[in-house]
Amino acid sequence: MNPLSALNLMLSNVAARCGVEKLELDEQGTQALDYQDTTVCLEYLESAACLRIYAPLASVPAIVAQDKVSEFWRALLSANLTHPDLLGAHFAMHPSEDLVTLVHQVPLEHLDEDVLEGHLNNFLLLVEGWSRKFADGPALQALQTPMETQEADELGEYLLGLPEPRREPIPANFV
Repeated sequence: MNPLSALNLMLSNVAARCGVEKLELDEQGTQALDYQDTTVCLEYLESAACLRIYAPLASVPAIVAQDKVSEFWRALLSANLTHPDLLGAHFAMHPSEDLVTLVHQVPLEHLDEDVLEGHLNNFLLLVEGWSRKFADGPALQALQTPMETQEADELGEYLLGLPEPRREPIPANFV
């Protein structure tokens, strides 16, 4: 079975377990899903042997004053390295629009349905949390402060009982 077919089989099985009618990538290896007030995109990257999951979070002009845009992008890049509430995802700028986008790439090697479901659920949790943070207050402050315990607990209800992705140990020769 080719990797796209195997991924589609896993997505279909995860969808069935979650009560979703159908979830599979098209011939180009893409799919867009409506979630809350945003669109979550799935994209199979054959060259990288991974599934890319991404979602726009906010329009930069809507959340940042014009004189703070450069400071915002600097804080966004810094958050990719240091923010504790990204869980392996990262921020990016959508290439055709001025949108802050959350991105997560899942390697297909050793991927199974439980791990895939965990990645999808964690990503949806992050979309919900970061969308709230950007909507509720100054964007720069959202990037500089970790999620509060109450906020994390409220969002954590979405994940109760679901498996977390396996964490692979870092190889000793990692440079």
